[in-house]
Amino acid sequence: MKEIKVKDLKAAARKSLDILEFSSKNKTNMSIALTGGNFGEEFTKLLAKSSFKDSCLSIFQTDERFVCNQNDDSIQKKIYEHFQGNDLKSYDLIFFDTSVSFEDCFLKLKRKVDTLQLSRFDFTLLSLGEDGHLAGHFENSISCFNDLFCFTSDSPKPPKERVSFNIQWLLKSEIIILAGVGGSKERALKRFKKGEGLHSSLRFHPNLYLLT
Repeated sequence: MKEIKVKDLKAAARKSLDILEFSSKNKTNMSIALTGGNFGEEFTKLLAKSSFKDSCLSIFQTDERFVCNQNDDSIQKKIYEHFQGNDLKSYDLIFFDTSVSFEDCFLKLKRKVDTLQLSRFDFTLLSLGEDGHLAGHFENSISCFNDLFCFTSDSPKPPKERVSFNIQWLLKSEIIILAGVGGSKERALKRFKKGEGLHSSLRFHPNLYLLT
């Protein structure tokens, strides 16, 4: 784990993009997973404006709120808005389909993962929750599809229904960026560093960048 101090969320997003750009050298295809929240949005803004001339990006979500994709709480709605007007030919936006049941949503996404023959993501962006959760994987989340995904109907904050890649699958990613920026994350960050957090095993990932 490499800890990097940053000034604020914008600086954290900039550093994350620098790491992505460096890791994408000599790669023609990359799979990345974006988180939501303020950190995810700052990073997505930068990513949408950046130029990966030699790379084709398959862009996933780490998790999603199970609402209509036109709902203001929808993460994919915000991601798409940032990419609108860009040349989407070099970006493949792959979202959770929240217009169907949990099971069908996961089945459709699994087929896409299988079609791309992904055994892991190249680059995953995460933000530490105030309660220590990562992505949409909470203490009460239920794993499914051989621990590829998980879901809950009772998240600590609304919207209550959430779908997510299972954190154990996200742990397979080649590079992981974890942001723990802001006063509201202090307690969770301290617990994470001590190995007391919900997903503290992430600390042992060989290519983890912790932004604080």
